[in-house]
Amino acid sequence: MAGEDPGVFSVVMTIEDASGGNEAGNIERTRRFYLYDADSTITVDDSAGLAENGDMWISTTVADTDFLWQTNLDQLITVEYMDHFIQHTHHNGKFLNAIAEFFVPVPQANDDVDTTERSRQPIVNQKGVVTFETFVHAMCGENRVTES
Repeated sequence: MAGEDPGVFSVVMTIEDASGGNEAGNIERTRRFYLYDADSTITVDDSAGLAENGDMWISTTVADTDFLWQTNLDQLITVEYMDHFIQHTHHNGKFLNAIAEFFVPVPQANDDVDTTERSRQPIVNQKGVVTFETFVHAMCGENRVTES
């Protein structure tokens, strides 16, 4: 039930002219979607059998330092994290996949094809996570460089 369990929900409103008679075309439908999850938690995916840090590392670090040190700060720092994080509920429930057409015809102008944040279109994600942010803090001698 909505409000208790997480899920992707569809609200369909049907408007019918109740003036009597069964005039053809006197019914209109519209549909909107929403995603509900009161506890949207992102975790490290330890189910994939990855290394102790998951599959996350700085690929631009130096091999001679066992990939612990970045020695050239003029070089772009590249963080690799494929399959490291997961939002289990959204990933396993396929909450971000495309949504099928409704079984009763809904005019395209009234169907939530691509008009809102959760439309029928799939949402680009990696294992249920849609946004990744990074923070870099580097110390160079006495100079500090902080970027976010």
